[in-house]
Amino acid sequence: MKSGHFNLTPGAPDRGKLHEAVQAAMDEEFLLELEPGDYFVDAPVHAVCESHQTRPWGVLGPGARVIATYEEAEPILMIEAIGNAVCRFLSMDGVAFKGTNRKQAGAALRSRTASSAIYRFRLQGLSAEGCDDAIRLEGNVFEGDVFFPWCADSNCGLALGNTDSGILSAINVWGGSLSQNKVDGLRTFAETMYREPYDFNLFGVYCGNNGRYSVNAVAGVNLMKGCRLENPWSDPATHDPKNDHERACVYFANHAVMEQCIGGGNGNGTALVDGYLSGALIMRDCVMTGAAAKKLARLNGNPAQAAADIVHCRPPIVEATPAVRLAMTP
Repeated sequence: MKSGHFNLTPGAPDRGKLHEAVQAAMDEEFLLELEPGDYFVDAPVHAVCESHQTRPWGVLGPGARVIATYEEAEPILMIEAIGNAVCRFLSMDGVAFKGTNRKQAGAALRSRTASSAIYRFRLQGLSAEGCDDAIRLEGNVFEGDVFFPWCADSNCGLALGNTDSGILSAINVWGGSLSQNKVDGLRTFAETMYREPYDFNLFGVYCGNNGRYSVNAVAGVNLMKGCRLENPWSDPATHDPKNDHERACVYFANHAVMEQCIGGGNGNGTALVDGYLSGALIMRDCVMTGAAAKKLARLNGNPAQAAADIVHCRPPIVEATPAVRLAMTP
């Protein structure tokens, strides 16, 4: 079924037609195809899943851009599972999003309860600008892949969050760019503090020239491999006016694994990692460069649990408190 079934015409007044089309694609389990062009929406496109999905469905729109003309702080396009619904097999490909006031997320997936879920999904080639979070995944959202996100000129590129009863997990991000955002390239969050997600992996993602951290993984990160973390803290006047922060590329707590990641550049980054450990940090073949880079990492932690294993990284300088059991291999 094509988008023409819903009389979706780029540039024409929307009047809820895109919402109707996305909801139908979900309910009837088909692939909605958007013609290239700009779609101006005067209200959020919020499709709600209330039953079990059994067949692939989604939105295919290379060249299609959805532009918010409303003012409310609601995502431009949200897929939400409620009740006991299980929303599966979503594919969203090539769609771009543009916000009006940096209060609206671009594309969002959300499942607030433990009895509902969104899983086995694929987001590919999505882009966003002028949003709050360009892409936001929240709650019981898992077993999903984000391919080649192009998220710039928003507050944050990718946001991963837990609700009190919904736990985000098993998320892979492949390539793409989370760059030139006002705050963080990637951030984690939670409905209740200290319950942020950590079960996600980044492979070859470029995070450059963000206002603060390249990756702000409050509760840790399962794996970062081959990521380029360039020019963090590009806006220290906003985020560190007192000059009392470690201007690291990656901030995390609990635990992390990093392999073949490169940070620094010509910006303000002072370290690759700033972390508090209640578990293990493993770093292999990682590099921090740049005139401001005085160390590889600054580490503190729980004396009974904190450990760091640093292998073939440079500079070979780690500022660690006695709480951290530190092992370094040149």
